[in-house]
Amino acid sequence: MGRVFADAQEEPSVALAVLDFHFLAGDPLHANALLLFKLLQPGNVVIAPTPAWQHLVTATYRNALAVYRREAFQAEQFDVDQLKAFCQAPPGGFELRQVRPEEVAQFATDLGRSLIYNFRSPEEFITRGVGMGILHQGRFVSGVSSAAVGGGKFEIEIQTHPQFRRRGLARAVAAALILYGLEHGIEPWALRSGAVRGS
Repeated sequence: MGRVFADAQEEPSVALAVLDFHFLAGDPLHANALLLFKLLQPGNVVIAPTPAWQHLVTATYRNALAVYRREAFQAEQFDVDQLKAFCQAPPGGFELRQVRPEEVAQFATDLGRSLIYNFRSPEEFITRGVGMGILHQGRFVSGVSSAAVGGGKFEIEIQTHPQFRRRGLARAVAAALILYGLEHGIEPWALRSGAVRGS
């Protein structure tokens, strides 16, 4: 998914993966590291995966940053019984289920295109990715997707309508997606709620 830019094809020292976010990789102390920043635009979400990368991003952008949390985790940390209990949490009038092919457009419209942005079409989203949503009165009020997929892993993107936050809905859909991944041999890798936004 997406594109990757690197300073060399055979043995790169630094690289930048570009999806709806930008992921820095390699040696931030290498002379070519700053070349990656020429590929960034104001407002890009830039994930700096190590303290050294974070330092370079901060030094490059100075005061033009907004910092967000991003949670990385490992599959063996999950308590499957607890995840199943979270899935039972939605109150009456709320239905938690996997997003169906005919619902992908509505899923994105109700909650945000970031849930499917990295897929070229709704069909590709259904084929390569997966979404879980909570429906209430005919619309999605909370949802989660495998926003980026590769190498047997996926990143988790969660969106909940402002009116329906703090009800455990995001936790329920996240638990459902993590369970899906564990059951299908796909490792949940990180929760996309943290990044560094450069400008």
